[in-house]
Amino acid sequence: MRNLLAGGFDGTIHPVNPGREEIEGLACCPTVADIGQEVDLAVYCVPERVIADTWQQDALHFRSAVVFASGFAEAGGGQDTEALLRSSASGGIPVLGPNTLGAVARPSGLAVTFSSLFLTMDPREASIPAAFVTQSGSYGVRLANLASRHGLGCRYFVHTGNEVGLGIADVAEHAADTDDVELVLIYVESARDGQRLVDATRRLVDGGRRAVVLCAGRQEVGRRAAASHTDALSSNTEVLISLLREAGAVVVDSALAMLHQWIAANGRQPAPGRRVAIVSTSGGAGVVGADLAAEAGLVVPEFSPDLQARLRTVVPTFAAVTNPVDLTAAFAVDGLDLRPVLDELARSGEVDAIAVQAYGQADAIADARRDDRLPIYASLNDATPVDLERFALGQVPLYEDIALSLQVIAEQVRTRDRVRPAAPADVPGRALGAVGSYAELLERCAAAGLPVVPTSQHTDVAHIDLDAITYPVVVKPDFDAAAHKTESGLLAVGVADADALIGAVQRILDAGGKAVVQHMVSGTTELLVGLRHDPNYGRVLIFGWGGTSTELLHDVVLSRAPMPADAVPSLFDRLKVGRLLRGYRGRPVDTAAIAELVHTVSTLEPGPGRSIEFNPVIINKSGRPVVVDARIT
Repeated sequence: MRNLLAGGFDGTIHPVNPGREEIEGLACCPTVADIGQEVDLAVYCVPERVIADTWQQDALHFRSAVVFASGFAEAGGGQDTEALLRSSASGGIPVLGPNTLGAVARPSGLAVTFSSLFLTMDPREASIPAAFVTQSGSYGVRLANLASRHGLGCRYFVHTGNEVGLGIADVAEHAADTDDVELVLIYVESARDGQRLVDATRRLVDGGRRAVVLCAGRQEVGRRAAASHTDALSSNTEVLISLLREAGAVVVDSALAMLHQWIAANGRQPAPGRRVAIVSTSGGAGVVGADLAAEAGLVVPEFSPDLQARLRTVVPTFAAVTNPVDLTAAFAVDGLDLRPVLDELARSGEVDAIAVQAYGQADAIADARRDDRLPIYASLNDATPVDLERFALGQVPLYEDIALSLQVIAEQVRTRDRVRPAAPADVPGRALGAVGSYAELLERCAAAGLPVVPTSQHTDVAHIDLDAITYPVVVKPDFDAAAHKTESGLLAVGVADADALIGAVQRILDAGGKAVVQHMVSGTTELLVGLRHDPNYGRVLIFGWGGTSTELLHDVVLSRAPMPADAVPSLFDRLKVGRLLRGYRGRPVDTAAIAELVHTVSTLEPGPGRSIEFNPVIINKSGRPVVVDARIT
């Protein structure tokens, strides 16, 4: 009640409490029905047991509801009451909660929350209009509190709680349809409507706005046993992260990282390229900054002789002006002004952003940013709360250290440069049908257009046509005998003659399996290409480093399927080993053939809840991909 009144809400408020005559000066009604008219929103500030007794009758008299109470699914209780809430939500009544901190809409003064923090966060006109939706109330409060210290405020805040009705995707969709929000911050632990969240994010970014998402639960995949590499490397959280990035979101891993992106977004002008000027009043900050910039994929160009000459006219003789620009501590001690340095860099055309770490230069940096010629990312050794406020209002990103500035610039550039494939057409995949054997699976894959190594399957040694074998070959068990064939001890590589072949086959037969004989493909690069039919996202493509070190290196990317062949090379750049697929050090690579293989896999249909994996796909000595193993789970 106090928050509603203090927030400036100008609608009518009806307190309901059978044991009170008035609350905060407003007359109470004994029940919702006694209000005498339908209300737009009912806010439940009572325990679960009270809700259970009154909900069905109350729901006849309101259009939507917020339920603060806890003690439901998150605590293993309240199942019957939660079922009532879900029933109302399914019947068309929007329900936020239960177990929610509530919601705040500053433009209307609506503050249905028991936290007073959001009323102290002034959504200043000079700061970027932001909406924050979170699945964790306390973590959301932490981020909001951090933002408040930096002079930033929320225009909208929503904590979705247990999501019996309204979920995080609903709020994101509403934000995408709202024209008074430029930045949407999202904390998500589990997205029951993940594809809707991805689609809403894509609409936000396509509309010229920004989305920053913190996805929790990223390590779930590392804690569970996997039936295959593909299942192990494409958990729901990892799929969501990949698809959000493809949609144009900046995905972060902590509240601090989200805050840093919020600060950067408030600067309004992201870095247009990778070239960074590093300016400091400390040689150490410049050296560390240069290292970090290079490691983050940024470029710290050596300035042209002309620019160096111009800089020397505005800096002391002891300063270094090649880039980084080291002004030394004496620059600040002597009371020199940084403005001319920043002006020269801004009009040089040789850099895309300036990262500054300095002492005693708050006025100079704030003034230099006003002309909007080039984005400046600042770190002040002597920053005060007044500086935090002033820089937020002046739209100058201000960080505790130059390292944070450079990390943010790098992430902005990566997000800008990331190829955003169009949302895939909703077309059915090509079903492989029931597969009775490993050899049959490979035959079906070859018929679908995949380059499969010649393969034969054997259940006894007597019927092997030894004269038809071209050595060397590989002998391995089929998928029924071992998922990880190397660890089974039954894999024989480089089998060079008939005696060795018969011995390898017999060992597999003695172990109760079927033996597979394949021509041995030699190559230096092994890939994994897989497809999973996810219940939330449909067919999901997985592509990356393959072979026996797949889980160890974890260098894979995920994307929606199907994927056009001409879009596949964009996946290369998202891999650590991506340069190998572009002919690193003269190695032959048929990029078009790899792209066609990945595209073909993306058109398959393993079936709901199932996966198909090709690992390894070996790039042979001619640079062409060859499928040597396949598995359906």
